[in-house]
Amino acid sequence: MGQEGRKDAVGEMGKGNKANVTANTKPGTTLNGAGFRSKDMVLCFLAMTAAVLLGWVQNGAAYASVAPYFGIARELNTLFIVVLYGVTYFVARHRPKVLDFKLFSAAASLVLVCSVCILFLAIEMQNRPMTLAGLFLFSFGQMWTNVLLGVALCTLPSFKAVAAVAALGATLGDAVQSLVPSPPFEAGMALMAGFGLAIIVLTYRMAVAFVSDRASDTTVADMELAQPKAFLRPHNALFGCILLFGVASGFGLTLNEVMHAPIGVGLAGSVVLLVVSWLVLRGDESGEDALFSFSVLLVIAGFVIAPFVSGSESAAANALIRLGTACFSILIWLVLASIGKQNSFALIPSLCIMNASRSLGVVVGAVAGHSVNDLALTDGHLADIIVAASLFAFIAFLWVGLRRFSFAETIRGIERPSLEKGGVAGESVEDRCQELGREHGLTEREIEIFAMLARGRNGSFVQNHYVVSRNTVKTHVKHIYRKLDVHSQQELIDLVEVADAPTPR
Repeated sequence: MGQEGRKDAVGEMGKGNKANVTANTKPGTTLNGAGFRSKDMVLCFLAMTAAVLLGWVQNGAAYASVAPYFGIARELNTLFIVVLYGVTYFVARHRPKVLDFKLFSAAASLVLVCSVCILFLAIEMQNRPMTLAGLFLFSFGQMWTNVLLGVALCTLPSFKAVAAVAALGATLGDAVQSLVPSPPFEAGMALMAGFGLAIIVLTYRMAVAFVSDRASDTTVADMELAQPKAFLRPHNALFGCILLFGVASGFGLTLNEVMHAPIGVGLAGSVVLLVVSWLVLRGDESGEDALFSFSVLLVIAGFVIAPFVSGSESAAANALIRLGTACFSILIWLVLASIGKQNSFALIPSLCIMNASRSLGVVVGAVAGHSVNDLALTDGHLADIIVAASLFAFIAFLWVGLRRFSFAETIRGIERPSLEKGGVAGESVEDRCQELGREHGLTEREIEIFAMLARGRNGSFVQNHYVVSRNTVKTHVKHIYRKLDVHSQQELIDLVEVADAPTPR
């Protein structure tokens, strides 16, 4: 991709499909099946704010009330969230029909209300099994609110729109936390359900419209077989980076806790808004990487001063770490929206891996934070060693594992799947494939499969057509790609289209 192409992609996500982006700057038009209206930005902004506040009341009302009699409940619930996203990832890849947005949204709404009622009774009775049941149920509802919010952001028309929604939502949520006292237990429990329901109500229409035009008989597993560059695999460095920042987030939440709740950090959100606004308004192709670098510097600064404030009432280290992770969260929302705009089929699987990675990191960071809190009262030197080791691990992972990683290149490297483009049309596809196949030494069976791929068919279709195993299809596709010297189904389609183009005179 040339310099100008990269700038266009950053300035307006999905501008490779310029007609779609242009159309969505006007009310009543569509992007990936989702109509964009100016009020959608307001709805996404309110939903983002509700998501930030949901985490606030969850930590201050639920977890703080559970900790005195069941201290490990938060970590157990976070591990359950990892499993929950893992299951959802598998379903999204192999059984997408199961994820019925209408059914899941209704179920999540009911679960949010019921789980809060269960939690209220469990905390009053200090019943551990009932507490876990309430937390697990609430996590299911909360997971679905994250899915709806992530999908809804993909309906916004530009990179700047998504960045503005994420930054303003984080800022307003942080301001409310700083200016409003923590709600009492009863009010906090009610707000947990209220904020979750608000996210569903605000984002449901946009999310359903966005996924409404996806082919119901297509699975991500099949599409990855023929179009590997259209998806991010679980071992991608992006998810390792999210895991790392999850560790920092968990540490920043638990360090110097007050009554089992995160320590207040003041009006730090205004800094987030100013920095993100500046990075977005720059409008160059390195905006994501600049935001990442800023996030890293804030987290490192927080770890550096943590030993000096450990065991005290100072929130300086917490503020820096949580500012860094807040900036990083905005970056992740941008990445997720970019993925969704390029390939809607990769959206939910990517969202699941992101949240599973972050939750796993939060558990590790929370354990480190609790350890530092406990040791600060008995062995301050050992507490400082843990902080120093955490800082070293953070920097070492960035240097060794992510030195050549680029958020911008990762986002722009995702290809649009050919299924969304409709494949190659025309009655002469088989003829062109026959000619190209013979020219490149394909067998008769490979030529037949080549023609199916050129028409936009996926691995599942080929498997069912010939009644063969998925591995057999995978082997055929591998041989076809190697002989044709292509690396994705879209390159294969482009090759056929070029072969069909008239020869210039």
